[in-house]
Amino acid sequence: MAPPRISPRKVTDLELDPKNPRLPEFPQEKSQRELLKHLFEQGVLEEIAQSYVDNGFFPHEPLIVMPKGSSGSRCTVLEGNRRLAALMVLLKLPIAEGLSFVGLELTRTHGAGLREVPCFAISSRNEVHAFLGFRHIGGIKTWEPEAKARYLLREIDRAADQGSQDPFRDVGRQVGSNALGVRNPYIAIRILRFAREEFGLNSTYVQRERFGVWLRAMNSPEIRTFIGLGHPRTYEETQEAVTRLNHGNLQEVLGDFEPIGGRLKALLADSRDVTRYGRILANDVARDVLRRVGDLQVAAQVLERADLAGRIGRIVERCKILFDELHDTDLDSESVRAIDRLAGIVRSMHAVAQASK
Repeated sequence: MAPPRISPRKVTDLELDPKNPRLPEFPQEKSQRELLKHLFEQGVLEEIAQSYVDNGFFPHEPLIVMPKGSSGSRCTVLEGNRRLAALMVLLKLPIAEGLSFVGLELTRTHGAGLREVPCFAISSRNEVHAFLGFRHIGGIKTWEPEAKARYLLREIDRAADQGSQDPFRDVGRQVGSNALGVRNPYIAIRILRFAREEFGLNSTYVQRERFGVWLRAMNSPEIRTFIGLGHPRTYEETQEAVTRLNHGNLQEVLGDFEPIGGRLKALLADSRDVTRYGRILANDVARDVLRRVGDLQVAAQVLERADLAGRIGRIVERCKILFDELHDTDLDSESVRAIDRLAGIVRSMHAVAQASK
């Protein structure tokens, strides 16, 4: 077989790739028109289109294509779907009817130069897997977290099917990362897919709209324990752990990621709240309050009250450190007054404690 080479191909002979990780997972295969419309509506094409209007197509960045059928006249674009979509709209192809970029029009000269573009042809997807992984996972042109995770899910499962002894390590090396760097997103999206396919839970919203927060949540020890995941390390341990997930608790957590039940926003709307949310799930009293009032802040206050002894203990440890520092410090008047205030508060707290006995 002749080695892959770069050659010009007509844009009208190129098709978008429905398996492109940049596109969301659809319940069934979409038409080329639907794929184009999705990319257009996501607002990811304008900058590329502007570049084409200003500069034409950059010949040193060919599209990577895979011929369809025996004739090879039509090709699926495996790398460069956004660029192809922008071309389809700019060239006003029939598939792009009704779609246009405001204020962007091709001159006749530029339009003629864009009807054929350089393409690098390969014979199978396997030939491009490693390149795409390095370019979009660890390289400079990175995908969004959810797209990365879907790519890693496919590659890690494929490596396992091909007999890899450590799929996380092998795929990590392939994309310029390590086992931990690929294991965490793999587990996060594997759980969402399992929830949808095996438990019948609606995890689509979380995957499409909140995956970044979900990924952060799946690194929380408390949340992992609550849904029954634990801390698997190997590929085999991960597969087994996913099958043992707690259906009810997983459903509860997924629900907290969505603005449902009349809520204007999700209970867990910010990744900065993940640590606090996990601690609430681990405390029966605080979790019960969260379910009754539907307010993360209120549940957190209950958690803080329940952890009074722990909070006081942490203050005691800080005071011990300060006490050790006093022997080597020349105290000024402001520091003395601060210590007097602290002593007064401690005496008051001691009196309350004695009265409650």
